[in-house]
Amino acid sequence: MSGKISAQIPEMANFAYIPGLNGLRALSVLIVIIAHMGFEHIVPGGFGVTVFFFISGFLITRLLLAESDAKGRLGLGKFYMRRIVRLYPALLFMLYVTACVYIILGYGQPALMELAAGVGYFTNIYQVIARTAGELPFMPWTHLWSLAVEEHFYLIFPLLVVFCRLNWSKLARALCGIIVAALLWRTYIALGTNLPVHDYNYMMTDARIDSLAWGCLLSVALHMSGSAERFKHLIGFIPTGLAFIGLVLSFIIRDEMFRYTLRFTVQGAAIFILILNLYYWRALDFAFKILEWKPLAWIGSVSYALYLWHVPILNLFARSFGDSLTVSVAAILLSFGLAAFSFYYVEQPFIALRRKYGSHAGKITITSDISGEMKVNTQDDHSGVRYEDGSSVMTRTLK
Repeated sequence: MSGKISAQIPEMANFAYIPGLNGLRALSVLIVIIAHMGFEHIVPGGFGVTVFFFISGFLITRLLLAESDAKGRLGLGKFYMRRIVRLYPALLFMLYVTACVYIILGYGQPALMELAAGVGYFTNIYQVIARTAGELPFMPWTHLWSLAVEEHFYLIFPLLVVFCRLNWSKLARALCGIIVAALLWRTYIALGTNLPVHDYNYMMTDARIDSLAWGCLLSVALHMSGSAERFKHLIGFIPTGLAFIGLVLSFIIRDEMFRYTLRFTVQGAAIFILILNLYYWRALDFAFKILEWKPLAWIGSVSYALYLWHVPILNLFARSFGDSLTVSVAAILLSFGLAAFSFYYVEQPFIALRRKYGSHAGKITITSDISGEMKVNTQDDHSGVRYEDGSSVMTRTLK
């Protein structure tokens, strides 16, 4: 039984504002933060990572498809420059300030390779090698592994889009191949090697690439179809219910083989169905009143900086004042303040430079909501946050 279709976004990719996106970002980062506050046994912090990988793949692919159709080509150089200008200011600010604070307080200083991994987007590789050698990173930058996964993916994926341009079915098949290959590769790592499966299959790009590919696939499938009606068998109460059940099972099944192989595939497929229904099943139109709630949307807008800062501040407070709930709450409040400062005074000054390289950040679009009311929105053309659950304030691991 299919549900009534009510499109919240056009199926064909464009540069317009995507309603609810900041709300989804906010919910994802809050899941990770709550887990890092010591509630990882209750809150599935790792799910925040998978959700945001999906959202990132969905958004970036949509923008690449829109650019390809509008201009007849992709400006790869400008794409990579947009990524650099979007991500590096806030990242370098966090790395510099936290390193200085740790040195001033006498807690120690980052190893050269640890700093290079943060700046060079290979924290995931650095961590797997270090942990295999029986070492733990010193600085609270372990959460940067997820940024590394994304940036590795976006080094390659635009080239695949260029190769498949005007033949989006070929791109869809390639993404399906990536999804299947990633599952098979994780299984091989778990059964056929002596690699540390808990760390490798959780953090390494080649093992997690499908979490982004699922989001890319949804954008490509919608763009190819031109109409959500072609997905009516995936829209409605039964598909949504099955996807929800799949997610619940992925949380409660504790078998190690499942958790580090099939779990990410199940979650990717479930999120595919749920996001499709969020934007095209009329029964879920009410969700946008929640996702567009101003406080939640604001958290989503600063979520990249909030993600960057919350782990170092939790770690700093735990070292200085002890590991308690009160201390963690105070640390998160300060993290919000630092995230706001970073967003308004570190990231925003670079918007003009981002526009120079083709960004649509801050550009005004006019849309109408489901009631027909006209709304003025601004568009940010990058995913804006990187989520993880690799380790909490005292290098505790959330899996």
